[in-house]
Amino acid sequence: MSAADSLHNVRTIQPINVLVASRDTRFLKLARFLLERHGRSVEATRKLHELLDVVDRTEPNVVVLDATDWLAPAARRIAALNALYPRTTVVAVSDDPESDTLAGVTLIDKWGPADRLSREVELAYVFGATTPRAT
Repeated sequence: MSAADSLHNVRTIQPINVLVASRDTRFLKLARFLLERHGRSVEATRKLHELLDVVDRTEPNVVVLDATDWLAPAARRIAALNALYPRTTVVAVSDDPESDTLAGVTLIDKWGPADRLSREVELAYVFGATTPRAT
């Protein structure tokens, strides 16, 4: 099965449960709208200090984590998510992904093209986020 076939199956058969975690209310609203428009089930939280509890409660397939202005804490949260919830993958977003880096995690532009976030969620769900990719 090709990668395109895998993504088609994800779009048509299996719902993807997504948790969006950000302190930015505008981004939470936009991400929810974009992901729900593509058929995703979306939960959102601004309580980043409670992220692991929210993941435990909601059991998402993918976490979209806003790493803007706090890469070190984001890296610690991602490491904890990977250790405690190995079936949950992470897509990190940032205002400036060109200069920000998080080892082993796809880091995308928070305000990039509208369909990019949904596509990255699909890719993270199908292929996992263990191998860094060019964005």
